Amino acid sequence: MKRTLSFNSRPPIRSYLHHAYATGILGNADELFNRYIDLEVRINDPYSGFTHFFDYYPWTNIEHFASQGLCTLREYPAGFFENQTPSQLISILHEFLKKDFFIEAYVDEHYLPTSAFFGKRHISHALLLTGFDDNRKEFLAATYRHDHKFGVFPISERNVAFAIMNQPKLNAYYTSKKAFRLIHVEDPCGSVSKAKVAEQIFNFLHPDPAGAFVAARFKDPAFVGSVKGLFVYEFIERHIRDAEDGAQEIDMRIMRTIWERTRIMRLRIQNIFGESSNLCERWSHLEATSYRFHLQAYQYNLSISGIQPRPTELVCDTFLRHAERERIELNTLLQRISDI
Repeated sequence: MKRTLSFNSRPPIRSYLHHAYATGILGNADELFNRYIDLEVRINDPYSGFTHFFDYYPWTNIEHFASQGLCTLREYPAGFFENQTPSQLISILHEFLKKDFFIEAYVDEHYLPTSAFFGKRHISHALLLTGFDDNRKEFLAATYRHDHKFGVFPISERNVAFAIMNQPKLNAYYTSKKAFRLIHVEDPCGSVSKAKVAEQIFNFLHPDPAGAFVAARFKDPAFVGSVKGLFVYEFIERHIRDAEDGAQEIDMRIMRTIWERTRIMRLRIQNIFGESSNLCERWSHLEATSYRFHLQAYQYNLSISGIQPRPTELVCDTFLRHAERERIELNTLLQRISDI
């Protein structure tokens, strides 16, 4: 028997798995367009464990869309399968998928052949099961593969079972809280709120002035705080300059987010104003330039490893031109939305 749930294997936002899973499950639901506009970087954030954590603001994951009625969530603690054998766990997961539940499992990637850590290192991460093939004894799972490609890939049922059952040994939080959760799509549509879109654009263009003070201090290793809106671009500029000056790698999650954010803005404009709008054409150009910027940063990182020659143009200069053009276009868009 086979079962495959409807999942967009090329979700509009996939720099981070929590966005990839939410936007892949919900497809192009209109409610997606009410988010993913403003940005935040958290400095020395104890929760994330990173010296800087870059993401959208407000932070958006599947819980937000559940609160909007687009899906329902059901969580299971690690104790749920404490006395299960791998075969019993596989049967349970099959039954959930037969009932149209996506399964977001918390796994030890040491057991997943798709992972760069397979057989090398024990590391805790999320894995979304989107189907199974009983004849081939495989689950279908949405994840980033070892070659950095995101998609839906077949993984042996027993590998998935061992990855789920061994994960609690790695993470005390998930040991006590949850082993996996079920996600069921209820209403994949939602609605675009022009007021919410305008509010986020305004907040991005006019962040709290305190952010300027934070931005000036974010290199202080003892500082804990956040930067939002346009001040995030100051952080990105410094991050790229530091990388280029010190011959260090650029954080590609940041570069990809800039590109994906431009792409979903173009889709948002298309939804609100129609595909023939001149705003669509202008944001298509921005999307193309942000993609080139993303590729240039990727080429720069390859040059650090000696795989490719260093780009002739500084990545930071390309970014600053893109950032200024985006600021101008966001002001125009905000005015157009206000005129509706």
